[in-house]
Amino acid sequence: MYNIMSTSTTVSKILSKARSIVLKHEILSSEVRVLILTIIDFKGEISWNELKRSLEKTLGYTVNPNMLAFHLRRIINAKLVERIKVGREVKYRSRIEDEIRKEIEPLKTLLKEVI
Repeated sequence: MYNIMSTSTTVSKILSKARSIVLKHEILSSEVRVLILTIIDFKGEISWNELKRSLEKTLGYTVNPNMLAFHLRRIINAKLVERIKVGREVKYRSRIEDEIRKEIEPLKTLLKEVI
């Protein structure tokens, strides 16, 4: 006979882990999100305005602030980026794992030429 409490806890852990994997792959399935994540990791800490300017330089066109907010919120919810307060300003800092960092490393090299 199964222990209902431990089964429920196990299912919860499985679903949580599955959700985490889905979020990571969702992030990597959008070029804009990958660029945002790469720019943040490349810069270390970056403000909203600096992120927007860097993304615009990279893409070569004006970025809609709502689009940036949408993608940045997804990256933050996936726990790949954190919001930090520096004085009165909000900045963003990368929290990516080594596996993802290795994947974006060639992009960071290319970004040096653009931003």
